[in-house]
Amino acid sequence: MFDFEKNKLLSANNAENFSLAEFIKPSGKSLIEKVTPFNEFLSNILEQGKALYCRELMGPCEHSSLIFDQITKTPKKMLMFGSNNYLGLSTHPKVKEALIHAVENYGIGVGGPPLLNGMSTLHKKLERKLCEFKYGENADDYDAMLFASGYQANLGWVKALISGNDILIYDELSHASLYDAVTYLNNDPFNKVKTLRFKHNNIAHLKILLERYSSICKGHIFVTTEGVFSMDGNLSKLKEISELCIKYKATLVIDDAHGTGILGENGRGSAEHWKINDAVPITMGTFSKVFAVTGGFLLAKKEVIQYMRYFARSYMFSAHLPPPIVAAILASIEVIQNERQLRKNLFSNVNYLVKNLNELDYGVTTDSAIIPILIPAKFDIREVNKFLNNHNLFINSIEYPAVAKNKQRLRLSVMATHTEEELKKVIKIFTKLKKEFF
Repeated sequence: MFDFEKNKLLSANNAENFSLAEFIKPSGKSLIEKVTPFNEFLSNILEQGKALYCRELMGPCEHSSLIFDQITKTPKKMLMFGSNNYLGLSTHPKVKEALIHAVENYGIGVGGPPLLNGMSTLHKKLERKLCEFKYGENADDYDAMLFASGYQANLGWVKALISGNDILIYDELSHASLYDAVTYLNNDPFNKVKTLRFKHNNIAHLKILLERYSSICKGHIFVTTEGVFSMDGNLSKLKEISELCIKYKATLVIDDAHGTGILGENGRGSAEHWKINDAVPITMGTFSKVFAVTGGFLLAKKEVIQYMRYFARSYMFSAHLPPPIVAAILASIEVIQNERQLRKNLFSNVNYLVKNLNELDYGVTTDSAIIPILIPAKFDIREVNKFLNNHNLFINSIEYPAVAKNKQRLRLSVMATHTEEELKKVIKIFTKLKKEFF
């Protein structure tokens, strides 16, 4: 078996800013020789039935899904707690109907980027709808742009807006796409951009950095954080961060991938939750979470979006989203707005699981639809997840180096469509897990 520790080069932050290349150093003169060490490692855990990656969906991704079991080599029904399809919109009748209608009227794709031939009536409608959804009566002051992925949206705004003597300050647990954008900034020989990390959700540390650099910065300061952090399910302290940004004249950018459609009275996201909509100059998000499709978006004042359309390379040089996907997102927004019970069901399910897992002494907490269950480092988390898989429970395990060794966890993604019976089954399985491993 490949030894991570023996071959480790470094571990950046035990967060999303790592690469397996830091742990498994490619070597050899030929292409096959370069990839052999990793393939030997992967083959070993596959043989043990402990490589539960790329599990094969054999039907729709919903609260209970048909999965091809890699261990038994047979299909089986599993309780799905590994999807960000929080409101179950991937199979909502209105969403499916809108997508089918769009195929019939717009075809399956546009075959080009938005600045050339890729902008359809549906795309323009979604841009407007996003502004209305996020900003309500103030929507006319804002505009939106759509990306092929949330990853590209994060790369897009950073590359478009940050240059020269600007400073970017970001939470250390930011998404991998933000870290890749930071890498670009740090390696650009034509810029003198400074990038700084502040300790996770640490307002005091952020204030120190803003005080230190606001008076000497010759450019502009950007501060970015996430609305909901995907590994811990906790919320960013956005209200306090926003107040600091206003005080030190910094631009706040929120990655609201896991907050949009979930948080706030109307499901508008993290800014609505904290009642600071007008104090967030730029909002970034994805359509791959609550909307259960793919794509990303940026929202800002009209002048800012107009500028970024011509300076965000990941926007300019990527084909636009397929019209059927756009139609599905439009329908999803209407469902979020009109079927408020879905969000109530979601958090009712979350609260049920948190309460009952804590009665089993799992010590879980969350502010969102993500429930992290920490697994002590002395246990092989791959064995733990194999146990859950064998009990027909689909959960994603997060292990080192994606998180620190003492922070390995199971990551439950809860859905509004999970039934009471399914939740009870989950608790029974975790009761068995406790007896088996703890």
